[in-house]
Amino acid sequence: MKKLICILSLALMLIPASLSAQTQSDSGFWCAASITPAAAFASNSSRATFAQADVVVGYRFSEFFKVGVGVSPRYVIPVNSNTSMMFPKGQFDKIDLPLYLDLRGSLMSQADKKVVPYWSVDGGYGIGQGFYASPTLGIRIGQSRGSFLVGLSYLFQHYDYSKVSMADQLVHAAALKLGYEF
Repeated sequence: MKKLICILSLALMLIPASLSAQTQSDSGFWCAASITPAAAFASNSSRATFAQADVVVGYRFSEFFKVGVGVSPRYVIPVNSNTSMMFPKGQFDKIDLPLYLDLRGSLMSQADKKVVPYWSVDGGYGIGQGFYASPTLGIRIGQSRGSFLVGLSYLFQHYDYSKVSMADQLVHAAALKLGYEF
């Protein structure tokens, strides 16, 4: 939880700098779509992989700061027999659906560069599950208003098993995000 607070604090510190660098051509509607394969780990040594598709729409204040809302349907694939401890039996045929607020921006101006680093922080709620968060660091390849995205993410989600008499659990995952932003 301390790591999440530090990441969110860093993201919030970037807001004033990005708003001061704002120009009229930098602001407006934006959208991003990505796919995210990941490997998930739980505290009880169970593992799973999953595939997730992310769609985010929002408002671009500048190339350094954007705010959006996103949805990420996710399909879980079991890896070992302990996976049933991470996800109750029958949960593999169900798609998780996190809804979240997305804060993101470039770390450098993309005006005269084709490749720049970017950051992203997602935080929200997985429908039928619990808290969801995902900070990402990566690179943008292309132009300011049309870029391919390649990023490394750390996802964590709280799963509420109170309906199936299992203990609640926080699941962690390492992920690769591949997408396009315009």
